[in-house]
Amino acid sequence: MKAVYPEAMEWFSDFTSNSNEDCVFMGTYPSIIHMLSGCDYDPSVRVNDWTKECWENDNTVNFYTQMHDLNYKTNLYTPDTRMVCGGNNPSILKNVFSNVTAEAENREINHKRLYATMTKMCCYRMAPEILKPFFYAEASVYNDIVTEQNYPILHKNYVFHQKLMDNGITLDDSTNYLQIYHLEGVHEYDTDAEGIWDTSNTSPPEDTARGSLVIVKKYMDEMRELGVYDDSVIIITADHGDFYEPSVIFFVKTPGEMHDEIQINDAPTMHCDILPTIADCAGLSYDNLGSGRTIWDVDTNEVRERYFMTRYKSKAHPMVPLYTGDRMAKTNTVQKYYYHGELEVDEENPDEIIPMIDSFFY
Repeated sequence: MKAVYPEAMEWFSDFTSNSNEDCVFMGTYPSIIHMLSGCDYDPSVRVNDWTKECWENDNTVNFYTQMHDLNYKTNLYTPDTRMVCGGNNPSILKNVFSNVTAEAENREINHKRLYATMTKMCCYRMAPEILKPFFYAEASVYNDIVTEQNYPILHKNYVFHQKLMDNGITLDDSTNYLQIYHLEGVHEYDTDAEGIWDTSNTSPPEDTARGSLVIVKKYMDEMRELGVYDDSVIIITADHGDFYEPSVIFFVKTPGEMHDEIQINDAPTMHCDILPTIADCAGLSYDNLGSGRTIWDVDTNEVRERYFMTRYKSKAHPMVPLYTGDRMAKTNTVQKYYYHGELEVDEENPDEIIPMIDSFFY
């Protein structure tokens, strides 16, 4: 993206880019839970049990309680609560996030899209391998079948952008905010270079990447209009990389930070450092928030042992059920790689193979 659209980086001149960030886990699950709870993933524990423990353990609850005591509203916006709750009721988040509610939402079902998608996926299931690509339905199709009418989660890039352009953002200056927005990013190439919907779903990856940053820039412009940009901590990152690529973007701006161009920090940081970093910015202790440190505690020249975990189907291990219990999963182990410096993946020889007891992903 930088090669095609170098001007996009000028929008983030006040930021420092941690160019050597390790996302630790492949997959939105368990990555988002790990990022926001500080809990290390344990595939030997059932998905629902591990997820519940992450949000209800004393250290995580104590951190968010302290944030609330400092007059912070801690709001998480993500389209699929299964990614953070597994099969548990979202009430397990009630002591952590401020925008958890028991109120029923007014939902609308797009029956035409529902029937069309079911038909298409039946064709996908029955078709021979060579024809399956013609019947594949992108994940975004499912997200649009059932929509909340009052307070929809704006996960898709261009929907979030349109809402910003139409309404901007508002400020309640009686409270502080920890706002966590989980957007689509480059999962699908349905956003053009200006952050607008590409109905053909064929935007080049660099266009969707730039369009995603256009949206972030618009949000920051709104913050400037409200006079809160300079006083805010802003982190721009991705919850995970590719199956064997732990590196993700990690831009951070602290209050009052200003540069003529983006700064580069190549210290070996990890996603386990995110919650300690947030705690440090709020003036709280981070001693009991998992295995990480703040990003400023990691020295550029440090030889830090890091690791990356990715799900895998192993023929040497028995298959396991999906966490929902209604069918068998297609992955049954987690491959773990330890490394110093750059990760060199040997898919056939991971440093550790951890059997799953059940699997989140089908």
